[in-house]
Amino acid sequence: MPFEAGHIIGDYEVLGPLGSGGIGEVYRVRHVISQRTEALKLLRSDRTGGELPQRFLREIRVLASLSHPSIARLHTAFKVDDQIAMVMEFIEGEDLHWKLNSKWPGRAAEGIEYVCQVLSALEYAHARDVIHRDIKPSNIMITGDGKAKLLDFGMAFKSADVSVTRTGNILGSVHYMSPEQVRGERVDARSDLYSTGVTLYEIITGRRPFDGKSEYEIMTAQLRDQAKWPGDIDPAIPYGLS
Repeated sequence: MPFEAGHIIGDYEVLGPLGSGGIGEVYRVRHVISQRTEALKLLRSDRTGGELPQRFLREIRVLASLSHPSIARLHTAFKVDDQIAMVMEFIEGEDLHWKLNSKWPGRAAEGIEYVCQVLSALEYAHARDVIHRDIKPSNIMITGDGKAKLLDFGMAFKSADVSVTRTGNILGSVHYMSPEQVRGERVDARSDLYSTGVTLYEIITGRRPFDGKSEYEIMTAQLRDQAKWPGDIDPAIPYGLS
């Protein structure tokens, strides 16, 4: 059941909802002592069965091992009743998906800078054996001063953990999946780079490289088709960038 503004969770007062995903609910909260505004994530009450609690716990532990200016910071985690709460830095801004679907005069130059920041975050994470597995515009927050922050490590894992992904499991967002993800294979750092490349393509051209009327068509295109040359979509795109 979603929490209303004013509800107290541990040492945090709920200010309002920030969003709800496949497994988690995120709230804007304020610490009752420090008065700092933060983001609090809880596993959805209807998704507490199966392997999801373990995925949530793994996300907390992965984030606890990372500290980079372009990765949203984990502040703490604690138990509330029979659930675990994750408290993260609250990021003021809009996600990249929102920017892609709004008027954006500095799109190319700013977008490339955001992608460079994401690549820096991935270089750092990959060096620590962490694979994100869900790079996409909605998981990249852009602050008011133009900083990119990589969010949502709910599908992330350490590549040494052989128990995480079983062959045949398809995980990810279909437009941004690497071919290995589409095939349900175990992935490595290259899969994150592929998804970042899809994101850059969308920033530069205004469209995704692979699309279709169904998830099946999109996934088939990821395996079979060649993305259209960016310069053919927009001749103004420099040859070197294409």
